[in-house]
Amino acid sequence: MSRFLILLIATGSLAASSCGVLNSGDLATVNGEAITRDEVYELVESQAEPATADTAAADESEGVQIADVAVALTQQIQGTLIAQAAQDLGITTDDYRGAFLEAAQAQGMTDISQLGSEDEVELQILAFGLQVHYTPVEGGGEGNTFTEEELRTLYDSLPDEQFEQLEDMRCVSALSFDTEAEAEATRAALAAGDVTFDEALAQLQADALAAPNPSSLQGGSEIGCVTGENLTTEMGLSQETADAVLALSTEGEVTEVEKVETATASGTPATGYVIFHLDQGTGTEFEDLVDDLAAQSLQDPATTVAVLAAAEADITVDKTIGKWDPSTLQVVPPEGPRPASGAPDLDTLELG
Repeated sequence: MSRFLILLIATGSLAASSCGVLNSGDLATVNGEAITRDEVYELVESQAEPATADTAAADESEGVQIADVAVALTQQIQGTLIAQAAQDLGITTDDYRGAFLEAAQAQGMTDISQLGSEDEVELQILAFGLQVHYTPVEGGGEGNTFTEEELRTLYDSLPDEQFEQLEDMRCVSALSFDTEAEAEATRAALAAGDVTFDEALAQLQADALAAPNPSSLQGGSEIGCVTGENLTTEMGLSQETADAVLALSTEGEVTEVEKVETATASGTPATGYVIFHLDQGTGTEFEDLVDDLAAQSLQDPATTVAVLAAAEADITVDKTIGKWDPSTLQVVPPEGPRPASGAPDLDTLELG
């Protein structure tokens, strides 16, 4: 399916599901809109890889597998959610088709069929329309934004694992020194208010640029947001040092001087002395994350509206294909390889 259908995995237990009755020939309904068996099998066929001797030998089963149908059905449901959300916003393919085709041609796409089937292109046009709808005016868009209520819905959809990761994350910068005496002197100056961390960082960076020394650890760097695992596994810091960094809780707070075993720019093992600074807190309340949510929601509006639509969607899935999982926005098939009952042979499948 389209690249616009890569949805947020693990979006919380928000989406509604239903035990409604499906009409014959339907595999799912989304807010009463049917997704037919023919539509899903046609998508399965379009995504099937040409058989080879190796794949044929590796696959002990024949015909369409339920897992394949579940994937295709997931894509159809996600696409339907996006289409319904776009319709609610008054976004139609007619309004954006011309601009979409111009953008595609500007990227060297001369044959529109290369973008997929007719349905896939229609969905991509809607996703394009959503992007324009939510792009700031200064960027050539219409300047719409998601409301605070919608951002709260996105916040509620975040999985527990993400909150746990945020609790074990710090966004930090560091001052590095060759000698403990220099590090302690700077730490004392920071504590006394004689110099700010930003001033010390800028000075160390300027000194390193003015007189580069591959054998020196002297310098300053903005490390970014890291977890305890990042600090120990990727950066090679001791658990004690990692614990000191993770203990930072107030923006602007600094650690004591930490002794680290590392390597110089030339690759020579060396002992350095580092002061870590908490650049940004990583709270987990809505107020702590709302700015990030607002920014991320505009990066891929099609994904965002799908997640928001799923939060209130009434979705019914044929139980022989699987179960709609509101925590991942996916149809989860039964375990193990199983052929889909009544599925057509892909080699002879013809759909009108």
